Order: sequence, then C-alpha cells, then structure tokens
Amino acid sequence: MRIILTACLILFLNLLTAQERFEFNLATNGYANTANFRGHKVFKEHFVWSVGVNFSSFGVFSTKFPESQAKTFHPTFKRVEVGLSTEEGENFWLKEFRHHATGVGLDIGLGYFLNFNSKSGLRVGGFLRGTHVKSEVKAIYYNSELKNHKFRGFSDYHYLLSPILAVYYTHRVLPRVSLIAGMETLMNFSLNPELYRSMDYRDNILGTRCKAVFGFTLFLGGED
Repeated sequence: MRIILTACLILFLNLLTAQERFEFNLATNGYANTANFRGHKVFKEHFVWSVGVNFSSFGVFSTKFPESQAKTFHPTFKRVEVGLSTEEGENFWLKEFRHHATGVGLDIGLGYFLNFNSKSGLRVGGFLRGTHVKSEVKAIYYNSELKNHKFRGFSDYHYLLSPILAVYYTHRVLPRVSLIAGMETLMNFSLNPELYRSMDYRDNILGTRCKAVFGFTLFLGGED
C-alpha cells in the first residue's frame, strides 16, 4: 500500500511540473463527498493519464439495535464490544454506535477524450485509488434494569482500495478553462477487514457507490 501511495505522489508532482492541465472536482451522492485535485498529461492527442490527491468525508451514520439483538450482534469495528461489565457486576449491552469517517487518498488514472467540437466533448476513464480512512466511533451501552447508559469512544484507522469508472462531459467556457460534469462509480474494498467490516450500507464506505461530479479543468500548457 505504501508503494502505491508513494508512486502516486511522485507521479502527481511530475504532472504539476509538466504544466499540462490541472483539475478540481467535487464528487457527491448527497451524503459522502470527495474533493479531487488532479494533474493531467495528454499523450497521443486523445489520451490522458492523471494522478491526484483527494479528501473525503463519508458522512455520519448511526446504527441502533433492539435489546433482543444487542447481546448477539457483532459490531462493525473490532474494538466495539458487544457488552460492558462494571466493577459492581452490572452488565450493559450495545444499544447504538455512531460513526463518522474521513479520508485522504491518492489515485492514478487513464482516460480518453472524444471531442464533439472545438468547445465540448466527452472524457471516459478509469482510476485506482488508495485511501487512508480515519473512523471516529462512539458506542452507547444500556442497562434496561438500571435505565442507565455507558459510553465508549475511540478513533480507528484503516485503508481502502477503490477501482473507479468515470464519464465526464466537458465544455470550454474560457480559452484555458473548461467546466466538467459527470458520474463516477466506485467499488470500495477494505484492505484491513480485521479492523473494519461494514454491516450497514448507509456507512457510505464499502461496496459500490455512484456519485455525481462537478468541477473545472485549467489548461496550464499545450492545446486541447
């Protein structure tokens, strides 16, 4: 994983010095958001390869469990215990846990331009992204006899690997500025399943995700 991230960083810095193109876009599904900063290098006229850095917020979600399930439920995070016991012998069972995750990642991609005319066109491509995720978790435990709660909180870290398929429509609004709009489909896989195993699709982390994308491309050198 470190080799992939290091290679992406080197290529990203190389693209910045190549002075070809710089792109910023925001990808969102209404809950999870990712800001992407990418450098592009055009080759063979219609092909482009890119390297980027991105910052993600996966949103906040809460999972609640009825008392009948609390004693048998296996939580998403290894460090979230199903039950707690006090020194007085009182038992508390998991009632709810709240999860907020953010991430920093690097990606490398390859794309193809299809120009409709001198101002607009279509760009299709694929990316491979590695993301370092920080999960902030708050677990809430409850004793129905005492009608009392206990709380436990912690931060955990894990990695994601994400193949991405993307389609963007581009339209030039200034000689060196184009607006982009499109869709991305991500397939997120955990590289640390022993630390994080999603059991709720609402977490916006693992699985297949589709996002709308809006942004702009700045032409730093060369022609479209």
